[in-house]
Amino acid sequence: MRSAPRADLPYIGWGYAEILGTMNNVLEQQKPEAAIIMVGTNDISGGRVPEGYRAGLEEVVDRCIAVHCVPILNTIPPRRGHDEPVEHANKIIRVVAREKQVPLADFHAECLRVRPGKSWNGTIISNDGVHPSGGESNNYSEENLKHCGYALRNWVNSLVYRQLYFHVFAADSPTD
Repeated sequence: MRSAPRADLPYIGWGYAEILGTMNNVLEQQKPEAAIIMVGTNDISGGRVPEGYRAGLEEVVDRCIAVHCVPILNTIPPRRGHDEPVEHANKIIRVVAREKQVPLADFHAECLRVRPGKSWNGTIISNDGVHPSGGESNNYSEENLKHCGYALRNWVNSLVYRQLYFHVFAADSPTD
């Protein structure tokens, strides 16, 4: 398992190990009812899914559930030059979501739906080939969702959260 980022090194992004190192404090302080979990893009930087990835992801989910926070797992988006590890990580994410019976926001599938083939590269995934692209991140028109990766990610998660809200959170609320 990787250690937490060091202050004397440049920021390189977080993976599952860094999330595990900080999430207890966040869960305790914020007490969220739900958490959007997208982890794996940085973990596969070495061209493969690390050995402890699945166990780490399961631990993230278990810790959320233990404090009554619903984890919304997100598949990771396409990444330039990393097709195989992205596919492998997303398979793990989908299996964990199914086995743990938690919501899944399939960001990867939506990226390929709105930008088939490799047309996501340089459009909804920025020119660095890794991160969702910026722009009008709160514009959810069909046209903008083809150009702004952050809008697409927000939209996919809002649809999943909407279902979660109406089927779980609002359903648990007492009626007057």
